[in-house]
Amino acid sequence: MRWISSLVSIFSIALACAGAFASEDPPDPDFRIRFYERKLEDHPDLFAGHAALGTAYLDKARQSHDVVWIGKARTALERSLKLQPNLNALVAMAALCSFSHRFECALEYAARAASARADDTRIRSIRMEAYLGLGRTDAAKALLESSSPADDDPLLYAARGRWLAELGRYDEARRAFADAAERGRNLGATDLAIWSDTNAAGMLLDSGRAEPALAHLEAASELEASSPPVATALRIHWAEYQHARGEREQALSIYEEILDEAEDPEIARRAFVLAQELGRDEQAQSLFERAERAAESVLAASEIYSLETHARLYADARVKLERAEQLAERNLEWKRDRAARETLEYVRDRLAATRPQ
Repeated sequence: MRWISSLVSIFSIALACAGAFASEDPPDPDFRIRFYERKLEDHPDLFAGHAALGTAYLDKARQSHDVVWIGKARTALERSLKLQPNLNALVAMAALCSFSHRFECALEYAARAASARADDTRIRSIRMEAYLGLGRTDAAKALLESSSPADDDPLLYAARGRWLAELGRYDEARRAFADAAERGRNLGATDLAIWSDTNAAGMLLDSGRAEPALAHLEAASELEASSPPVATALRIHWAEYQHARGEREQALSIYEEILDEAEDPEIARRAFVLAQELGRDEQAQSLFERAERAAESVLAASEIYSLETHARLYADARVKLERAEQLAERNLEWKRDRAARETLEYVRDRLAATRPQ
């Protein structure tokens, strides 16, 4: 499952770009961070300012993959809620928990937010994410069936695609994502349209059909993303397409460009695999060390969202397999979706191969 490991966080990005955190603020998180940090220097007890700053920190975390922004976001949002319980901080905290793979936490904050606004599409979407992250596909289905947004709401189709993908029903998921992309275009939700076409392509790639994926990737590339993470998601899928076609050089080049912009352990892991396949031992070793450092830095910050990547990295390299098993088992304590289960199976298969028969 090359693409799905990053889908949960990308889904959060898509929601934000589709209006999940609607605001008059410019989309650039650095601008918003500077603005609200200065504002809070003069008004430290402004609960709405702390909520907006926490959301900006979260967007920066999504963009940079630097774990420091996760801690900053959590501190700002907790401060906002301590000053005054408010919907924006609750929703942002739920999104933060989901992004950092603390799905039970996401459901807790989403429930608190829903008590204030039960019909909020943002809250339903985050709950969907969390249910799927926990492997609770029946709860996700029930949530879908209980939702009643407008007929042309692309988020409903995107959520259905996400649920179908988790069940491995790729053709149905592709159609749902394609419908979401079409409706996103019609409503002017460009980033959501890009994200949906990108994941429609992902369904085809994940089911071993690279060539039909091209049409969705080209359709997404015709639009201009305003969100850097959405643009990065599209580039990742272009790399997967090139890899599936055997164009490893081109795929590796895309991953290296992304790594120049953000120290993402998952991207470094994928680049390492490609360098291995190309027989570039020195480059592969450098990329392995880069991925390992990035994953370890997340754990050192008491975060857990790199566990799956960390375990797969060691299994890919066939090193530290006992630790890989521990990481994969720990990951399952927090994240129990199909990708998490398959990661543990993959690690154990590699470990079994090293033991005498």
